Amino acid sequence: MDTQEPALKALIRDRHLTYESFCREWDRTARGLDHHLVGKWPGRAQYYRWLRGELVNGRPYPDACRMLEAMFPGWSVESLFAPYTGSTPEPPSEPPTVSAGEPYQITSGISVTSGIPEVDPPLVAPASSGTPNLYQIELLRQGMNDTLSHGAISEATLDDWERTAIRYARATRDRPPIALIGAIGRDLAELKLLLSEQRSASALRRLTRVTAQLSGLMCLEFCLLDDGPAFQRWARTARLAAKYWHKKPTGITTAATCLRP
Repeated sequence: MDTQEPALKALIRDRHLTYESFCREWDRTARGLDHHLVGKWPGRAQYYRWLRGELVNGRPYPDACRMLEAMFPGWSVESLFAPYTGSTPEPPSEPPTVSAGEPYQITSGISVTSGIPEVDPPLVAPASSGTPNLYQIELLRQGMNDTLSHGAISEATLDDWERTAIRYARATRDRPPIALIGAIGRDLAELKLLLSEQRSASALRRLTRVTAQLSGLMCLEFCLLDDGPAFQRWARTARLAAKYWHKKPTGITTAATCLRP
């Protein structure tokens, strides 16, 4: 077993869940947790990114966190996306007990008075010592790394998004339009977030191309539903996205034509 795979992937494999059965289990859990979350399972592309441990902001969106922790009792979101070790994570230990006003040291090395943690300690200790706070300097370095890498996206993720558009195009042959509209819409919502955070021009262009293709497929599905206004709105979105990657749209077939089998 690859010890680097996320625990979520191992747990899903142990339960023999496919994407479709995961969605059914999600809905079953949601009915007992919050009925508003029924049908709000992740899109197929997002699901497989979860299995690879690829998270845009370090963790799923809040409702997804609630659902995953309910679907896998005893597992926190952090432990679900941590490398799988083959065992259930230990419950969190109780915080140390101290008397009021008694100082104690926490793992960060920052001195804390019971109930009143020190907020944003300075990078340099009081002038009397002149000693730099090395822990805070390390936090500064980590924060700079996070800022510089923010918006980075792997080649595998970009490839997966492009394959997702092709899978949806094939699905138009046998899946009802209303089902596809919901699934494509969820992936477009995640694409919107990715697009807003991209700094790489090449990645931005590839994601915009996928956006144009999925928007074209939305156009197609609303046409099949005979929803003219929605069809026209999505046609404008598809044309706007297609214009970015230098494809001249012609009617609704713009980005969808290059995908349909």
